[in-house]
Amino acid sequence: MIGSFECGNPSGLRSKCVPINQAKEHLMNASGYAAEKLDAALEWMLSSDRHLGIW
Repeated sequence: MIGSFECGNPSGLRSKCVPINQAKEHLMNASGYAAEKLDAALEWMLSSDRHLGIW
């Protein structure tokens, strides 16, 4: 999704921002992982002292 926005936007996206519920749905459909996995990963990123390259 975001890559499409950055690379010419063939899908007509309005923004490169993705609502969390849409990201969770995509994760479940693409990988079979439960939404709780995304919640846990986000919590880890927010509490981590490591620089993760996210701006």
